[in-house]
Amino acid sequence: MPAFLGGLLGTLHVLSAVAWVGSVIYHFVAVRPALRLLGEGRALGMEARTAARYTMVTWVSLGLLAITGFIAVATHWAALSPLLARPAGLVLLLKLALVAVLSGIFLLQTYGYDPFARRVFRASQDAFNPPRIREAAADRNTLFIIYIVTGVLVIALSVALSGLLRPGG
Repeated sequence: MPAFLGGLLGTLHVLSAVAWVGSVIYHFVAVRPALRLLGEGRALGMEARTAARYTMVTWVSLGLLAITGFIAVATHWAALSPLLARPAGLVLLLKLALVAVLSGIFLLQTYGYDPFARRVFRASQDAFNPPRIREAAADRNTLFIIYIVTGVLVIALSVALSGLLRPGG
């Protein structure tokens, strides 16, 4: 593969990861605190709606990560076998395991918690139920924290891996 194309694919891979994890961090650090001004019930419903918009960014990022990652593995397949005997191989395996965890959390959020949060919000409009709303919000908080920590770990492992794969690294 030409160096330019490899560099372009590598850059696209990194930008996709940053968009994926960065959008989650932005949502957690900026959007969620602002939504608390709306009150528990409305905040949960609005958060579910904003998360739905972030879902498109995540799907695109995941798709680009999968495509660029697959191309990187296919291009460097011969070099990967001996890699597993080095520390870089363990870092790569840990990174891929954490990416699998991130993907699982994303799917759980998209198809589990977000629809649940929208149902709780709709039900709370008819009969305000603060304990149920707090329960749904607590579940989402835990999921977001695990998601963010795992995403940051993946990025840190990627940086470590790039250093280990350099000649002399």
